[in-house]
Amino acid sequence: DKIIAMVDGRIGFQGNYEEYKTWAIERRAMTPLSTTTPATMGDRTNTEGEESASMSQQPTMDLPLPDDGADASIHADAKEDGGEEGNKDGEKKPEEKKDDANKGALMTQEERAQGNVPLSMYKRYLRSCGGWSRCAAIILLYTITECINAGVQVWLAIWSSESFDLKRDTYLYVYVGIVAASAMCGGLRAYIIYDTGRLASRGLHEDLLKSVSSARVAFFDTTPLGRILNRFSKDIDTADNDLPMNYSGFLTTLFSITSSIAIMVVSQPFSLVALVPAGFVYSRVLVFYNAANREIKRVDSINKSPVFALLSECLEGAKTIAAFGKWRNVITEATHRIDAVFSTSYLQQVVNRWLGLRLDTLGSAIVSVIAFAGVICTMLNVGHEHVGMLSLGLTLAMSVTTSLNWFVRQSASVEAGMNSIERIVYYCDDVDMEDFRWYGDGGKTNPLPALPIAKHLKAEHKRDASAVPAPGSSAITDVSQLGIEFKNVQLRYRPELPLVLKGVDFKIAPRQKVGIVGRTGS
Repeated sequence: DKIIAMVDGRIGFQGNYEEYKTWAIERRAMTPLSTTTPATMGDRTNTEGEESASMSQQPTMDLPLPDDGADASIHADAKEDGGEEGNKDGEKKPEEKKDDANKGALMTQEERAQGNVPLSMYKRYLRSCGGWSRCAAIILLYTITECINAGVQVWLAIWSSESFDLKRDTYLYVYVGIVAASAMCGGLRAYIIYDTGRLASRGLHEDLLKSVSSARVAFFDTTPLGRILNRFSKDIDTADNDLPMNYSGFLTTLFSITSSIAIMVVSQPFSLVALVPAGFVYSRVLVFYNAANREIKRVDSINKSPVFALLSECLEGAKTIAAFGKWRNVITEATHRIDAVFSTSYLQQVVNRWLGLRLDTLGSAIVSVIAFAGVICTMLNVGHEHVGMLSLGLTLAMSVTTSLNWFVRQSASVEAGMNSIERIVYYCDDVDMEDFRWYGDGGKTNPLPALPIAKHLKAEHKRDASAVPAPGSSAITDVSQLGIEFKNVQLRYRPELPLVLKGVDFKIAPRQKVGIVGRTGS
């Protein structure tokens, strides 16, 4: 094919398609005003006065460029420039046009869950981790580790008061043995929890990949690529790195609080006077904070999808952006989308500071009450008389407040991280998949269904080996003379969208070449 482009009544270019694309890009780079359309030139003349009038007198050229697949959002400014005159004529109000656009919109809104993460989602993640047996082993290991850690503190209290008639070396050897056991259990605990998280993330990634790779074409027509990339990047990264760390911190603080409270109750029973009300207040703060933090995390996950979408659009349509000189529009759009992401990050920081202030105040109140109660009970000779245990109880009261603060934060982080699991599971379970045979298992899990038309053709054209005609015979010639006829063909992209083909009737003769030219390609 040969393309000829006219410039000011003369032939400005002639050549093939690839040469034309290169020439058009170079022409627009050399002529900055060439991106201005007649409609926008008229608008600028009305608003900018003499400067625009002088610019409009210069010769411009609006070259038709091929669309390399850039998203329509990048070219939105060009559409808006040419659509202002229609509003002035009073054809339709902006609200009516927006409603009509929403009715025929091809892309769907991204889903967003509401309320608490359901218990079924935790069960799904538990199954991905290896089931109840692995989780029970983790709980048992955490229990043993925390008992050993508590033994270290108790042995130090006994050693400081020399409660047993033992040599100093014996105290030292026992202490070193307990610390060594604690270090070994701590390392083993960290390895198992992260290995479990890796196992869960790998299983979820395989399910997500299988679901998306076998999704129907309508799913890709209605889902932006950035939304899919967000699942495979940020959400999988959360399952890989953040969730194992959050669960590890949650279990560590939970068992630490349990052992500390047990020692405090044994050494200072009066500490329950402060711990019981404090536990109720902490639970209320956790519920209140968790509701806000969970929703902010969901909004943050949704706000990241447009950023990934814009990145993929720019990579695919880089030539189109350069040809039309729309890089400023791309930068502006990228700034707006990144601002939306950082706005949610700022809200997360504000909420965290709100939580930190209240938890620190509550922790100081707990330590003050327990210390004051310990002094009163000592003066009245009530309670435990062992000075070492009393000191240990007061020390644990100071540490338990820090553990409670971290427990609230880790609990909220776990539920916020489960939002990523919720988003991954949604694509694993709720995406309509094609019916085809998985090659890996021989079609056992998802066998290929026998289509009625396939059965009909098989029954109609079933022949034995002796009946197969030789090449060049009349049977093959007869088949090659068959044509195709379409009668009243109606087609739509989705059930809720209007028809795009409305009763098409045509015939294709045998051996006839047919070219289809449409709005989205040819």
